[in-house]
Amino acid sequence: MGEPESLADRLRRLRRDGVPEQPAPKAPVPAPLVLPRHLTRRLDRDRAPSDLAARATVGPPRDLVRANGAWERVEHHRGSHVHGRVQLDDALSASVTTLALTARDPVLEAFDPARAVYLDIEATGLSGGSGTYPYLVALARRRADGWELWQGFMASPDEEPALLREVAERIADAGQMVTFFGKTYDRHRLEDKMRHHRIAPPFAGCLHLDLYHPLKRLYDGAEANGKLQTHERVLCGYERVDDLSGAYAPMAWFDFVADRPHLLEEVFRHNAADVLSLIALTAHLGRTLDPADGLSGSAPHRERGLGRVLAQVGRHTEAAERLERASELFDGSGERARTDAPSESARLRFEAARAFERAGAWERARVLHTRLAEDDGGDDLVAALALERLGLRCRREKRIDEARDFERRACERLRDVRASREKAQLSERLVARLVRS
Repeated sequence: MGEPESLADRLRRLRRDGVPEQPAPKAPVPAPLVLPRHLTRRLDRDRAPSDLAARATVGPPRDLVRANGAWERVEHHRGSHVHGRVQLDDALSASVTTLALTARDPVLEAFDPARAVYLDIEATGLSGGSGTYPYLVALARRRADGWELWQGFMASPDEEPALLREVAERIADAGQMVTFFGKTYDRHRLEDKMRHHRIAPPFAGCLHLDLYHPLKRLYDGAEANGKLQTHERVLCGYERVDDLSGAYAPMAWFDFVADRPHLLEEVFRHNAADVLSLIALTAHLGRTLDPADGLSGSAPHRERGLGRVLAQVGRHTEAAERLERASELFDGSGERARTDAPSESARLRFEAARAFERAGAWERARVLHTRLAEDDGGDDLVAALALERLGLRCRREKRIDEARDFERRACERLRDVRASREKAQLSERLVARLVRS
């Protein structure tokens, strides 16, 4: 056996021979990425159409005419033109009383759907400021021979003042307008840029029906979201085919300005569809107060929304009847897949009873409260609330023993109810009354 190798000899040998190469470790194979369902749906919705490149064009969009320093395209539609299932002229018979009620804006009693402009814009961004350009503005209006759809366009930033002046004049001439989310977005984008260019904004004295808010009141929770395209599909039966998502609108204009192939023609089409949907949705909204009208959309949600709006303006008997009807509709099997129908039904029945109380119709309220209180398989918290109301009525009528019985029963119904602020407050009220008397 030879002498053991010293550390110095080992180091010299390693420097001379090199370190034996080790096989590179295999890269781990990543697991397939699984996205949440809501993200998958959003990506599918916003994904560019497969033929996007083929739909790109070069040069200016078609049929543009130079006018007052900017560009415009004008289309005309007959009053009988059908958008989805709705004729455009149906908007002319929309009840302005219903529009004002659902919008919670009494000044809209003076609104005239035939005079209004229906406004939608396409811009290079969602935020305000000098770097955002509202480059395409659509205004639809009823003329003597039908509906005029005007689209004003700026081909470069230096045309912005001319476009905005024309838009301001058209809105001021109408004195009223319809938008979707326009009180939050469209109006402020235009107003900011008008002030920047020293153009007097026309909005201060303009009647403004923003459809987003009344439709949310009537259909909140009925569909996956409250977007314009959801409402137009469900309420008007309008299905878009190969529509370009609004997310591509900024890049389309920047591509055009840079002389690259662009998708502005698709943006014009998308913008026009938005405005026609505003007209159709105005027609729908103006008919919602008629309970005999066979409207599209979720009737339980609509009746619930109308009932709550009527209660807010003090029309308590009408509110109670709407809420009671909504409760009955939520009991139907059609809504059980999308909501906790039994609990929602009980809540609405309690709201209806309270509205009858405010209307001075105690006997009708008592019937509903008693029904809730005696429903052993129902919502225990709502049952306890109903028992509290029955007890309070007895106290007002000096029937203290009956009142205490209702209050003890309410405490028993609360025993298995999950902890919440509402439960705690109700328990505190009940105990205080029982101790006091």
